[in-house]
Amino acid sequence: MTVKGYKAFTRSWTCKGKQYELGKTYHEDKVELCEHGMHFFKELKDLFQYYDYDPSMKLAMVEASGKVVQSSADSLCVTSDIKVIEEINVNSEAVQLEAVKGNGYAIKYIKNPSERVQLVAVKQDGWSIQFIKDPSEQVQLEAVKQNSEAIQYIKNPSERVQLKAVKQNGLVLRRIKNPSEGVRLEAVKQMSIYFNLLP
Repeated sequence: MTVKGYKAFTRSWTCKGKQYELGKTYHEDKVELCEHGMHFFKELKDLFQYYDYDPSMKLAMVEASGKVVQSSADSLCVTSDIKVIEEINVNSEAVQLEAVKGNGYAIKYIKNPSERVQLVAVKQDGWSIQFIKDPSEQVQLEAVKQNSEAIQYIKNPSERVQLKAVKQNGLVLRRIKNPSEGVRLEAVKQMSIYFNLLP
């Protein structure tokens, strides 16, 4: 039985000191999760929980056979036999989306990310907006929705974005330069609700 999945490599097609090539099959006698054998992931999203996104890394579709052991926590697997089937473009939008789903901060290493990638990144971690050049208002809104403190990384946020942030947490008013009267009033309203809840 064969199992298909994904494997990450350095830019020179090595992994843990072992050299790989497209189209070739490799074998190791010892197989133990996170210790011995050749590791891969059934799901691309899980790969980026273990590897940082790097635009120069190599990524490939692989086919495992022989002894295959899977983690009980995610799709991480280890195998005795693996064939490197085909290279996957690590800079494709599909791969970038999987990278930021697992770690919004991965956007730091993506040159000119699409708005779709930006939105997924800030939904995963609002603070990742600090790595996005000139984010759209929609991206800004999603960032402060996920974490109101993210407003500190937005240059000249619109009143709509400011209001979204202070409605979640009035204390972020201190992070906004020159807030309008409406934004200040909303912040005070939110803080008064908080203080009214205190015993």
